[in-house]
Amino acid sequence: MIKEKKIFILIFTLLTALSMSFSAESEETVHKKFTYNIYWSGIKAGQAVLEYTVSPDNIIVKTHATSAPFISLFYKVDDRAQSTMYPDGYPKEFVLNTREGRHRRHKVSEFHKSIEGKPQKVTFRNIRDNEVIEFSFDKPAHDPLSAFYEMSKRNITVGESE
Repeated sequence: MIKEKKIFILIFTLLTALSMSFSAESEETVHKKFTYNIYWSGIKAGQAVLEYTVSPDNIIVKTHATSAPFISLFYKVDDRAQSTMYPDGYPKEFVLNTREGRHRRHKVSEFHKSIEGKPQKVTFRNIRDNEVIEFSFDKPAHDPLSAFYEMSKRNITVGESE
């Protein structure tokens, strides 16, 4: 739980900083990569990498978290997530691949652009279980990484909910 909170804060902070320095409307491609060591009780438990690419065609945010070699002997972690967004920051696709100990997941969410007056459609695919579910939303839906990106573009006021 503490690891998830730290990674959540790390990703939100980075995307906030990155959104201030990049514009999706730029004519050139910008790529940044940040690597962080994760410590638990003074022991290096793993590493997290955040990559951010902005081009005229799309925005891609990738995360990759891995356990350190010593920790991997007991509990191997290899988690990857990627959000591909339209130039305006709205998600196209979110891919999640997790490997945590014996637990494995491979999920893909496809976001279909909303048509005025019709609900937003999101197709969720659980690749490992061969499951497909479609959802309809009255308001725009985001994946975790595109939601961080969206929040980083807003003027957030202390004491107000967003």
